[in-house]
Amino acid sequence: MLGGEIRSFLTCYNRSSACRDLCQWFTGASPELREMIERTGLSHLPHAMFKNLDTPLLTAFVERWQPDTNSFHMPFGEMTIQLHDVWQILRIPIDGPMVSESPPTDSIHAMCMMMFGVSQAELLLPTSHLWAGGGVFVEAVQGLLAEGRDDATRATAWMWLMLGSILFVDKSGDRIRPAHLHEVYSGVSGAAGLSWGSATLAMLYRQLGIASRGDCSGICGCLTLLQAWIYEYFPVFRPHRGAHLIPADHVRALRWEVGVPGKTTARLDIFRGQLDRMTAAEVTWLSYGPVADDDRLRVSYAGWIRCRDIVEPYMPDRALRQVGYTQPIPAERIRPDKAVRPWKSLSYRLTHSLVTVEDTWRRFPSARGIDRRRCRPVGYDPTACDPAYMDWYRQYSHPHLLHAPQAGPVQHARANSEFWVSWLWRVTQLSATHRSDEDVPRIKREMDEFMDAWHRAS
Repeated sequence: MLGGEIRSFLTCYNRSSACRDLCQWFTGASPELREMIERTGLSHLPHAMFKNLDTPLLTAFVERWQPDTNSFHMPFGEMTIQLHDVWQILRIPIDGPMVSESPPTDSIHAMCMMMFGVSQAELLLPTSHLWAGGGVFVEAVQGLLAEGRDDATRATAWMWLMLGSILFVDKSGDRIRPAHLHEVYSGVSGAAGLSWGSATLAMLYRQLGIASRGDCSGICGCLTLLQAWIYEYFPVFRPHRGAHLIPADHVRALRWEVGVPGKTTARLDIFRGQLDRMTAAEVTWLSYGPVADDDRLRVSYAGWIRCRDIVEPYMPDRALRQVGYTQPIPAERIRPDKAVRPWKSLSYRLTHSLVTVEDTWRRFPSARGIDRRRCRPVGYDPTACDPAYMDWYRQYSHPHLLHAPQAGPVQHARANSEFWVSWLWRVTQLSATHRSDEDVPRIKREMDEFMDAWHRAS
């Protein structure tokens, strides 16, 4: 709510022009330069970013974000973006040391001075077009990619620009944070092996929390990750053009041909209503197949994730259905030492013990966050949750956002073949596994509902 009225859609920050330039430069670079960058495991990212963002769709999901739990609160329970989602959607490293160093201002100035070949006075001069408001101009970094520069400088500049324009997008528009230079300043090989996936997710969590505040009008971070995550789990919101067929080990963000989504209040209102009426049966809970035993993707990790001075609680036990387990009442949420989340987004602050954060991350998997021995596989029904879960959830959460949720079955704005197939699969499974006379009326009712919905959508 804003001034007693429901706010309109957010401004979604996207550096699509910088991504285009990065792609063009990389295609024309020498084999030696491309190989240097490819060894970081991040060279593919400019090709995977969405050129267009669906602003009303992202806004509708931001409205459901609860920063206390770092999860979307849906009518049927919590869901969240997890580390294995980042890996599947972007294919960037999850394991490895955190991106945790925050270089002091003097060090940042010195690195930038060496990159641009200027003095500190020249760097900070208002008319230099290099530095302003704590950020370095994108155009200035692009100038370092020009012919005539040595290969090390050009590779470093490409990585610097890529990090600031893709994984850690801010709201400055024409600038990137100079701190992203820190990991690649001594050579792009320094970027290899770091947990860029956890850093990307930590920043997105923080931006979702800030964007959920009443006075906030925009959201940044890696919004391709957020939008592709929605497509993976919610078939009804997928683009009309459908999904591309890609190899199983490829970046899943490349599956979607987004087009130019309509940016209208009417679409936002439709999405709000759809989310308020949504049921667990409409979610593709295991979009990537079984992932529950993959410690390489830190599936059972719970604790903290970090991107420099940004530290966020990470609680995947609140959304276990996304990894194939029945959802129980979750454990007590992980609390920061201090949290200030007021209506004014500029005052948003979280304080943590950084020693505890690093120790929790480093000790995994010997100090496991989620005890899988206590988890129950979902079996044939991926929507499964403990009998007491929904009563607990309704007591402590906000399952609906609208004042008067529409009663009755969900009416979808358009048919989606994957959604109908998954529903038919569920009803078929019910028929195959419940054959007592008492179950016949319920099975028939579900079949009738499916056929009615199919005819309405056809």
